[in-house]
Formats: sequence, C-alpha cells, structure tokens
Amino acid sequence: MILNFKVSPKEGVGPIKFGMNISAVRALFSETPRSFNRTTFSSHPTDFFEQLGIFVNYDADGKVEAVEFDDKLNVVLNTKSISGLTARSAKSLIQEFGSTFTESFDSIVAECLGVSFWVPDIKNEGEDAMVRSVVVFCDGYYDVPN
Repeated sequence: MILNFKVSPKEGVGPIKFGMNISAVRALFSETPRSFNRTTFSSHPTDFFEQLGIFVNYDADGKVEAVEFDDKLNVVLNTKSISGLTARSAKSLIQEFGSTFTESFDSIVAECLGVSFWVPDIKNEGEDAMVRSVVVFCDGYYDVPN
C-alpha cells in the first residue's frame, strides 16, 4: 500500500510540520528511526524511517526543516502527484503551478513551492532521468549561511 503525503507549501507535509521537535515527529510513527549525520557539516542528525522511506532533517535546534521521500510514498501537491516523475515532467509540473525553478548538478529546486527533486542521473540520462526523491522544505532551507 502506497501512502499519500499532501504538501502544504512552507508549512509541512502530511502530519509533519516545519518547526516540530524530534519527539513530536517520532510520536507520529510506530517505527523507530535510524538517526545519522548526512554530512560532516550536519548540525543535527537526520531521522530515517526506513519502512516508510522518509528522511526528516532537523535544524541546529532540533526542529524540522525538511522532509525527503523516496519512491515508497506518493507526495501530492495541489491534487497532483509529484512522485515518480522524470526531470522533464518535474520541470513541466513546476511551471504548470506558475512557479520557477533553479537547477544544480543533480537537483531541481522550486523555492516558491518549497519542493525540490533529486535527479542524480540527469547528467547521463538528460531530461528523461527519473526523480529519485522529493524534498519538501521550509523557508530558508537552501539559503547559504553568511
């Protein structure tokens, strides 16, 4: 069974709201997450709920700042699924929502929607590369610290 998680831009996704603390997030699910630092620069460990395919990223204060989904879940924005897309269809959908996007070497980011798409194979496969995960984030998540 695939679960649906509805995006509320700049507020959260499904039952997970930006600014929630760790214990509140963990209380939402029966699974005990695996916590780990994604990078050496991580200010707080990420919780990975493996059975669901959800990564919850916390800021330095232990508050939710982003949620990443793999292909086990259906992420919905404005009644449209944003899971299981190609790079081309992700870009088209962002434009359909009246938003713009920026691209990095492996991601498509729609700041206004608070959504990004990780497409690690885009360099080799081009616009037909599959989105491998969807990240829903709060304001300032992609800001570079001064």
